[in-house]
Amino acid sequence: MPAITQLRRLQSRLSRLQGIDNDILKAAGFDDILAELDTITDSVEQLRDVMADLAGLDDALRILLLLLHRAEDEPLGAMGLKYLLEPLCGGLSKQTEKLGELI
Repeated sequence: MPAITQLRRLQSRLSRLQGIDNDILKAAGFDDILAELDTITDSVEQLRDVMADLAGLDDALRILLLLLHRAEDEPLGAMGLKYLLEPLCGGLSKQTEKLGELI
């Protein structure tokens, strides 16, 4: 079972205790802890989107490498490579930054 699914199940089970009039839970700040858990869970779910984007970038880089291997006998224009690489580099930078924020 994926970790995010386990985390959501745990959150669901613990949320049943939210708002209970219990001195021990109140003293421990249980409702605040649940709110923090919700924020963390949302961040972990965003990691799934980052992974999907990174997988797409990985595929694009593999295709680019394949094109470069096939073009060994023909000169490649620098501008053509630039136009191919700019969006890949931009996407990679964006996802790396997002990953850093989430972690």
